[in-house]
Parts: sequence; C-alpha cells; structure tokens
Amino acid sequence: MPRLSTRDLATLRELTEQLRTWVEGAPPALEQVLPTVQALLDADAMVSYGVRVEEARVRLDFLHTRGLAPEAPAIIAAFFEHAPVSFGHFDALAPEPWQRNVPRTLADLHAHGRPTPASLQRLYEQLGIADKDQLRVLVCEGSTLLCWFGALRAEPFGPRERQLLARLTPELRQRLARERALRLERLKASALDVALEALPSASYLVTGSGEVLHANAAGLAQLAREGPSVREELRAAIAAATDGEGAANGTPPGYRLTRIEAPGQAPSFMAVRELPDADLSQRVERMAHRWGLTARQREVLAGLARGHSNRALSQSLGCAEKTVEVHVSAVLEKSGVSSRTALLARFWGP
Repeated sequence: MPRLSTRDLATLRELTEQLRTWVEGAPPALEQVLPTVQALLDADAMVSYGVRVEEARVRLDFLHTRGLAPEAPAIIAAFFEHAPVSFGHFDALAPEPWQRNVPRTLADLHAHGRPTPASLQRLYEQLGIADKDQLRVLVCEGSTLLCWFGALRAEPFGPRERQLLARLTPELRQRLARERALRLERLKASALDVALEALPSASYLVTGSGEVLHANAAGLAQLAREGPSVREELRAAIAAATDGEGAANGTPPGYRLTRIEAPGQAPSFMAVRELPDADLSQRVERMAHRWGLTARQREVLAGLARGHSNRALSQSLGCAEKTVEVHVSAVLEKSGVSSRTALLARFWGP
C-alpha cells in the first residue's frame, strides 16, 4: 500500500469536513465534492448517480457528472428509461457483499466474472468513455445501494487512487445515509400533514405534557380562537387517559386520543376533537344557512364534516360519485374556499 502524500491527506481532510458539514439549501454534497475528488484522483471525468428499483425496472434517482460532454446527462437519463435490474456489473436491488463500499476497477469486475453487458458497452461508446478505465465504489448502507460513485481516465487506476477512494468511502456513506434519513423524515412529516388534514375536525399532535407539536387547519383555527382553553382541555384529556381514573372511566368527552410511541422518545398523543352528533348537526345547519346551501348540499356538508369520502357519500346519499363531485364543488364555491382542507377549517372556525 503506497504512502499517501501530505497533500493527499490534506485534501482528504478537506473533503471529510465538507461531507460532514450540513448547509441548508446548498447543492447536493456529491455534486459539490466532484471537482475536488476529480483532482485528487487525477481523473478525466467523474460520475455519481443513485437508482431505485420499481417493478423489475431501474429508475434514475439523481445524477451528477463532471468532465463528460454536455449531452452526457441526457444520454444517461435516456438509458435508464429502459434499464433492467441487471443493467450493469452489480445487482441494483441489493449489491453483492464483495461489491459494497469497496473500490473496484473494470479489471476487478471482469476478474470476478462480471463482463460489461452489451447495452452498457453501447452507453459507454455513446458517452465516449469506452476506452477509459473506471475506479468506482458502490456506496451502500447495509444491502441498500445509496450511490454509484466513480472516476474515469485513459490510464489505469493504481493503488494510490484505490486507497484514496477507500479512505473517502465511509464519509460518503455517512453523508448519503444522513441525507436519506432526512428525506424519509420530510416524507413522514408530509404524510402527517396529509393524515391530519384528512381528519374531519380539529386534530393535534401533542406531547405527554400537553404541548401542541402540530395541528391541522381546523386545529390551528381553534387555537387562534381559544388557545388557552384548548390547551387546558388537551392536558386534562391526556391526564385522564394516563392515570388510574382515566383507565377506569376513559378519556373525558371532547377528544379521542391515540397514544404514539417511538424508541428513545417520550410518548405523545394524536388528539382528535369530537362533538356529539347534536352539536355537529347544529353547526351544519348554521353554516348551511350562512352559505346558502340547498338541502342536498347540506347533506354533503354533513358528510364532509364527518370525514366521508366521495364514494361513502354516494352510497349514503344514493347517487353517483359524479353527482357528489358536483355537490362538493358547489359547497366549496358557496363557502368561498378552494379545497376540503380550507372548508373544514372554515367549518370549525368561528
């Protein structure tokens, strides 16, 4: 194993710091490090990409290139429009252990019985890199492929470049794993928003001490109108549900609680405000009068307030879903809003 120069080690430290630093709104980390890695490896070009497998097909998730022709990204994207799972030298669904997080050259792959598939060879010819050597690493988290990250040049890559990429790979893996976790958290947050807005009445994500962490539109309207009393009601409901009296008598009228537990976190609750049918009917009548709804539109509003879908409304009203859609559109127009979410916020508002 060759001894790395002081300059090589300094560049590795620079790359490590760059990969460990999170700057909100900055370009993707892989795109940022490509120029430095290209210089470090004395490469003619750099490529990094991620894929996902859907229905036995491979889809391109992201792509960053440097040193290739301007039309290269479009050519690569077109290739992945019809690429099978076995498009390359590895299993895209779960790369083999000997390929994970270990720098490999084309010679290594061929020696392991992985010749370049004909379709991939044609891609290399289109990109003008068929005569170039590759040094790449499949950056993986467990068996999950996070990224293909590699360098290309006319001269074969040697032990120095292999060692440099091997030293860089753990930092690439940690950064990509953090980015993947962040995407999942954002997806979960979006899913929470959708789930809360689908609830027909004021709904809250609340800590065990009664602190409101999140609320749907109807809940935000209720908090703006009567915040202190809402928070007191939530604290009372949680206290009654978690002590002995709550276990015996259930949650006090007003909120339906669902306990949420996550490893390493204190329990929290989903609290959905519930009104007796009589109160709901009174509110429906009041809002229907305010908005000038017809009798059928009043029935549709009552169903929407209870969280019913168009299909459920069509079954309960004995009409086609298309007819329900017409009534829903009329209710939205008369109430002065453009979505069901906004309708429920106005319905439960003052």
